[in-house]
Amino acid sequence: NCIMHIRNGIMNLEKAKAHIYLHLAWNISGLGHYLLGYLDTCFKHIEKGIEIQRELGIAFLFSFHKAHLSMAYLEASDIKNAKNCADVALNSSQDNNEKYFEALSRILLGHSMVKSDRSRLNEGKEHILRAIKMLDELKIKSISAVGFYFLGQTYADVSQKDMAKKSFKRAEVAF
Repeated sequence: NCIMHIRNGIMNLEKAKAHIYLHLAWNISGLGHYLLGYLDTCFKHIEKGIEIQRELGIAFLFSFHKAHLSMAYLEASDIKNAKNCADVALNSSQDNNEKYFEALSRILLGHSMVKSDRSRLNEGKEHILRAIKMLDELKIKSISAVGFYFLGQTYADVSQKDMAKKSFKRAEVAF
């Protein structure tokens, strides 16, 4: 299974002292646990990746960790931490010219922004739409679908059912 595969990868990277990749492997393990619904393990593994990255003193792909933490916090209904992580991920991705993670961070920030304050619908929606445009320009259609999915969720959160349906349909088509 995927978890065992990444676990073996982590062990091999540790043996090889390939720390430059180790922080990414821990994050991917956390993401795998997120997808399986094991949020406690997800948080621990992503945090482990962040700890290793800080020890290495590199900023590149810090947004990778924070964006994935934001997703996990959204799943755990911890909107404050989701929004904070998305904001940090956005700033880091812009500082390091990481366009993919800038787009993902905008999606997560826009969604968490509206979840925390419904009156910020226009601002949150603009973040998500800008992200979708960026992803279309990068020709990453599958993640554009994620943007439309979160846009649909955002509309649903503010009871705009027709707009939610349209966004979900666009997500379905993009997938």
